[in-house]
Amino acid sequence: MTGCKKSLIGIFTFALMLSCSIFFLVETTMGAKLILHSVMRSMPAIHIQKIDGTLNNLTLTRLSYTTPSIKVCIKKVHLALRLSYFIKSKLYVNELMLHNVDICINQRQLFKINNPLINARKNKILVTTYPIILKHISLHNCHFQTENSIISLTSFIGGLNWEKNDVTVTPSCIQGLIIALPKITINSSKKNVQKQNDHIGKIAIHAYSVYEKLQTLCAHTIMPALSALDLSITVHIMQLLCEKVYYIGNGELLMHRMFITGYIRNKKLQIDHLLIDSPQGILNATGHITLSGSFPLKFIIHNIIHQSLLKNETITINVSGDVCNTLQWKIQLSGQIEALINLQSNLSVIGLPFSMQFYSSQLLWPFQGLVKYQAKDIHCIVSGKMNNYTLLLTAELNKPHMPPTNLTVNGTGDLEKCAIRKLRLTTLQDSAELQGKVNWCNGINWYGKVTLSGIDISHFYAKLPSKINGKIIARGSLSHSIQSIQKNREHPLKLQNLEIQLDLKGQMLHHPFRVCGSILSNTPHQWHIPGVNIGVGSNKIILKGFLTHRAHLDININAQDLNNIHPTLFGRAQGIIHIRGDRIQPILMTKFSAHHLRWKNIFVNCINLDGSLVASNKMQSHMNLQIEQLKQKTVILELLQLQATGTALKHNLNIQIQSTPISGHFAIHSALNFLNNQWMGTIERACLSTPLGMWTLSKNTAIHYLYKQKILTIGMQRWKNHNVMVSIPQVRQMTLNGKANIICNHLNLMMFNMLMPKTTQLSGILEKAEMHVRWNLHTFLSYGTVALTGKNITIYHNVDGEKIPITISKIQLNIVLHEKYIQIKSIVDLASYGILDANLHISHLHRQRTLLGTINIHSLSVGIFNPILIPGENISGVLNTHLRLSGNLKQPQIFGTMHLNNTYFESNLIPIKLTNSQVTINFNGLRSTLKGIIHSAKGKITLNGEAAWSQINHWYTRIAVIGDRIQVIMPPNIKMDIAPNLLLTVEPKLLTLIGHINIPWAHFIAEQVLLSSVQVSSDEVLLDENLKPLKQKFFTLPMSSNLTLHIGSNVTLDAIGLTGKLHGDLQFKQDNSNIGLYGKIHILSGSLHAYSQDLIIRKGELQFSRFLHQPYLNIEAIRNPESTTDDVTVGVRITGLANKPTCEVFSDPEQTQEEALSYLLHGQKRDSAGSESDTLTSALIGWGVSQSSTLVNKIGQTFNVNHLILDSIGAGEKQQVRMSINVLPRLQIKYSMGIFDSLDTLTLRYRLLPKLYLEAISGMNQAVDFLYRFEF
Repeated sequence: MTGCKKSLIGIFTFALMLSCSIFFLVETTMGAKLILHSVMRSMPAIHIQKIDGTLNNLTLTRLSYTTPSIKVCIKKVHLALRLSYFIKSKLYVNELMLHNVDICINQRQLFKINNPLINARKNKILVTTYPIILKHISLHNCHFQTENSIISLTSFIGGLNWEKNDVTVTPSCIQGLIIALPKITINSSKKNVQKQNDHIGKIAIHAYSVYEKLQTLCAHTIMPALSALDLSITVHIMQLLCEKVYYIGNGELLMHRMFITGYIRNKKLQIDHLLIDSPQGILNATGHITLSGSFPLKFIIHNIIHQSLLKNETITINVSGDVCNTLQWKIQLSGQIEALINLQSNLSVIGLPFSMQFYSSQLLWPFQGLVKYQAKDIHCIVSGKMNNYTLLLTAELNKPHMPPTNLTVNGTGDLEKCAIRKLRLTTLQDSAELQGKVNWCNGINWYGKVTLSGIDISHFYAKLPSKINGKIIARGSLSHSIQSIQKNREHPLKLQNLEIQLDLKGQMLHHPFRVCGSILSNTPHQWHIPGVNIGVGSNKIILKGFLTHRAHLDININAQDLNNIHPTLFGRAQGIIHIRGDRIQPILMTKFSAHHLRWKNIFVNCINLDGSLVASNKMQSHMNLQIEQLKQKTVILELLQLQATGTALKHNLNIQIQSTPISGHFAIHSALNFLNNQWMGTIERACLSTPLGMWTLSKNTAIHYLYKQKILTIGMQRWKNHNVMVSIPQVRQMTLNGKANIICNHLNLMMFNMLMPKTTQLSGILEKAEMHVRWNLHTFLSYGTVALTGKNITIYHNVDGEKIPITISKIQLNIVLHEKYIQIKSIVDLASYGILDANLHISHLHRQRTLLGTINIHSLSVGIFNPILIPGENISGVLNTHLRLSGNLKQPQIFGTMHLNNTYFESNLIPIKLTNSQVTINFNGLRSTLKGIIHSAKGKITLNGEAAWSQINHWYTRIAVIGDRIQVIMPPNIKMDIAPNLLLTVEPKLLTLIGHINIPWAHFIAEQVLLSSVQVSSDEVLLDENLKPLKQKFFTLPMSSNLTLHIGSNVTLDAIGLTGKLHGDLQFKQDNSNIGLYGKIHILSGSLHAYSQDLIIRKGELQFSRFLHQPYLNIEAIRNPESTTDDVTVGVRITGLANKPTCEVFSDPEQTQEEALSYLLHGQKRDSAGSESDTLTSALIGWGVSQSSTLVNKIGQTFNVNHLILDSIGAGEKQQVRMSINVLPRLQIKYSMGIFDSLDTLTLRYRLLPKLYLEAISGMNQAVDFLYRFEF
C-alpha cells in the first residue's frame, strides 16, 4: 500500500511538474523567450532582437533569417493562437500580422542547395491531418526581390481555412501589388542584321520567318493531347479583391481594381465572377472549364474599352466547345464599331481547319471626328485550312463628295502563294479591277493587272474632272531562294525582272488624255525606258532613255496651253532636259522657257532657264535664270536675273533685282566643302535701291551654311546710306533658332518723309537704334533687346498751307524680350506739350501673362492734337495721368487717376461750344469712376459714370449726362436751349441710351425741303469711284434707346411757309434696327402761307406713330377775317399722312367750292362767270411765286446781288407779280407787272436818312413821294 501511494504521489508530482512546465513555457514571457532562444541556438540563421508576450499572444521585433541564398528580415511579427483548439486537434491562429517584410533570394546559390522540398515527389498529395484555421492574416509593406525580379505588396488582409485537401480563402483584400519581371531581349546580332539590311531585305526576312512558322503549324497539331489534370486539393475563393496592381515587364499593365470569386473542385474550374478595372477598360467574365476529357468549356466575357480611339466600345465574347475538339467563338462589337464575328476552329487537327464570318452594317474611319471613309454592309467569309483557304468579301464604300462604290474580293491562298482572282471596285459610272498573285516559295514573284474603266478623278480632286480608261500591268521578282536567305540574312533578295506597262487614255479637264509606255529593270540600278508618252490636250511630255552605270535620258516638255492641265493655270511652256554621263557624276543640261504665266493672282510675263550642271569638280557648270514682269497685287518685280558659273568647289553667283519699290544687285563668290558639309560664300558687291534711298554694302560679308545641320551664318554687314550707317554684326539661323544684331547711329528721320503723307513731315536725328534679337521657330518666341534714343525731333503738320510743328525734345524706348517676360520702358518729352513715360512688365507669357507697370502723363497739352483736327476745330486743355497696372492681359487691373482740366473745344460739327471743362477718372483695380463738369457758353453739363472689366468679355460702361439749359446753335437754321438728363450704357454687344430731353426755348427755320424728308428709291444703286456698287455698312454694335423729348411753349417754327409756336411730347425708341417716333406736337398759333395767302392757323397737330417721315397731319388754317368780306370764314384743312395728305377748302357759312376758293384767294365773292379762270390763274401764280424763293435767291447769289425778291401783291383783278432788288445799299428798284392787265409799274426808292425815303413811281400815273417811317 505504501509503495502504491508512493507511485501515485510520484505520478501526480510528475504530472504537476509537467503541467507547471507547460504553463510556464506557454503562459509566461520567460517561457516563450526560453523556447525561442533555444531555437536561435540550434538555428544560427535565425535572429530575434526582442520578444514580448506569450506563445498564445506573441510579438517579435526584428526577426531575421539569413543564409547564403535567402535573406529574410521582418520588422514586427504578431502571433495570436487559441490553445484550446489543440484539444480538438486543430491549429487555430486568431491573428497573424507581419510588418515590413523584406525577402531577398540569390537564385544562383539557391539551386546549388540540395533542397528536399524540390526533390520531393511532384505528385505527392497535399493533405493536412490537422485542420488549420488562419482567421485573420495581415501583411504590410512586404518586399520580395531576386536578381532580376521584384514583387512589392502594400498590404494583404484576409484569412484561410485548410482542412484535409480543402482550402478556403475567406474574403480578402490586396492593395498596392507591384510585379516587376525582367524584359525578354532580342539577340543583338539580329538587331545588327536588321539595321544593316535595306527595306526590301527586311520584308524578305519577315516573309521567310512567317513562312517557316506557318509550315511548322501546318505540320503538327497546335493543341497536343491533353491528359486529365488531377489536383490534390480543392480551392474555394470566397472573395478576393485586389486594388492598384501594377505589372512591369516587356509591357506595362495597371489594374485599378480586380475582383474574383470561384473555385476548383473535382477537375472543374468555375469562375463565378471576374472583374478587372484598368485604364484600358473594364472586363467582366464568368464561366467554367472541365480539366479532363476533351476539356469542354464555356465562358462569357464582357469588355468596355476606355482608350481614346475606341472609347466606350463594348466587346462581348462567347466561347464554347472543347479545347481538344471544336471551339466556337462569337464576338460582338457595339459602339463606334458595330460588328459580329463568328469563328470556328479545331486546334487538334493538322492544318488547323477554321471558318470565320464577319459582318458589319457600317464602319467609319476615323472613329471620332469628321468621317472621311465609310463602309456599309460588310460581309467577309474566310474558310478552309492554313494550307488551302478561300476569301470572299463584299462591301459598299463611301467617301464625302464621292458616289457609293461596291467592293468585291475573291481570292485563294496556301502556305506558298496567294492569288486574287478578282478585286473589283464599281460605281454607277466607272469601275476598277485588280487581278494578280504572289508566290514566296522560291524568292518572291508577283504579277498584277489593274483595269480601269471610266475612272473619274474628280471624286478625289474636285478641280480635275477626268475620265480614264486603260490598264496597268506590273510584274517582277526578288531573286534567290528561301534557303539562300536562311544561310545569308545580311544579303537578302534583290529586285529583278521588274516590268511596268502603262496604257491609259481618256479625258482630263475636258481635253484628251493619254499615257502609254513601259519601264524595265532587269538588274538593280539599271533601268531602261523605251518610251513613256504623257499627253493632256496640246501639252506633251516624252521620257526616253536608260539609267545604268551611265545615264542617257531625255525629257521633252511641250506645253502649249497650261490651262489644259490645271483650271487656274494659264500660259505656255516648253523645254528639254538631258541627263548624260556617269551615274556617279551625271551631267544635267536644260533649256526651258515659259511665257504669259498666270496662277491665281500671280502673273509672270516670261521665265527663261538655260544651263548645265555637272557633278564634277573638273568641269564648269553654268546656270542662267531670268524672270520678267512678275506681278502679285501691288507688288511688281520687273526683272529677277540669277547667273551662276563655276564648279562645286568654286562658283560665282550674281543676282539682279528690278522691282517697285526695291531694286538691287548682289555678287557672291562661294565654294562647297564636301568634307565639312559646308557651303561658304562672300558677298563682294551689294546695293539696294529703296524709297529710303540707295544702300550699299561697304565691305565684303561672309556667308557660311552647314547644310546637314541646317545652320546659316551671315557675317558682319555695314549698309551705307547718305543719311545713316546701319551695322549688322552677325545673323545666325539654325534649324529652329537664329540670332541677329542691328546697330544704327545718327539716323536722319528726313529719309522717312517720302513714306509719310504729304501733310506730315519729319525732321531730326535718331541718335542711336540697336536691336539684339534671338528667335525660335518652334516656340515662335524672340529673345533680345531693342533700344532707341533721340533728341529734338520735330513733326510738321500742314494745315491750310501753314506748317504746325510738334517738337519732341527727347525720346527713349527700351524693350527687353525674354522667354518668360517682356519689359518696355519709354520716355517721350514733348517739350512745351508735356511728358509721357511708361514702364511695363509682362511675365508668364505661356500662361496667364501677368501685367505690372506704370503709365504717367505729366501736364500734356491736348492742343497737340490741333494739327490733326479738321479746319474750324480747336481744342485746348491739360491732361495729367498717374496709373499703375497689375493683373494679367485677360483681366488687367488699373489703379490711379486721370485729370483733364481747363478744356476748351470749338467745332463746326458740334453745336455746343465747350469752355473751361474738367473731367476726372479714378481707377480702382477692375473698376473706374468718372466725374466731370463741362461748361458751355450758356449752361453746363454734369457727367457721372462708372466702368467695370472684371471679365474682359463682359465689361460695361455707364455715363449719366445732366444739363441745365445748354445753348445749341446750328446757324443759320436752329437755335435752342436744351436740358438733357440721359443715361448711356455700353456693353460688348449692346449700347443703351435712355432718359429725357427738355427744350424750353427754340427757334427753327427751314427755307427749303430737307433732302432727308424724301426717302431714296429702293431701285437706286450707289456706286464708288470705280463704278462698283457700294457695300452697305452696318453699325456693328446693336443699339437700344428710349428717349422722351419735351417741347416747351416757347418754341417757334418758320418752315416752308409755316410759322407758329410748337408744344408737345415725343418719345424716340430704337430696338435693334427698328426706329420709331411716338407722340403729338401741337401748333399753338401761327400762320400758313398757301394759295399765295398768309393763313391763320386755327388748329394744328402732328401725330407720330413709329415712322419719323410719316406723321399724321391735322391742320386748319383760315384767311384773316379782317381781309374777308361778307363775314365769311374761309380756310384750308389738311389731314392724312405726310406722304399722302388730303387738302380741302372749307367756309363758314358754307359756300360752293368756287365761291370758297374766291374768298380764300381774293377775300371777296367772285363777281362774274369769267372770273373763275382769273381765280385759278391767280392761285397758280401765287403758288409758283411762293415756291420760287429758293431759286431766286440762288440767282441773286450768282450775280452778286443782294435781296433779290419775287412775290405777288394785290387781290382780284388788280393782282400783280413784283420783283425787287437792292442795287446799292441805299437804292432799291421794284418792278411789277399786272396778271390780268398789261399795266407795268417801275418804282425807285432811295434812303435819305435812316427813316426818311424818296420814292419815284412810273406807270399809268407818275408820282414822287417822301416817306417817313415811325413806330408806335
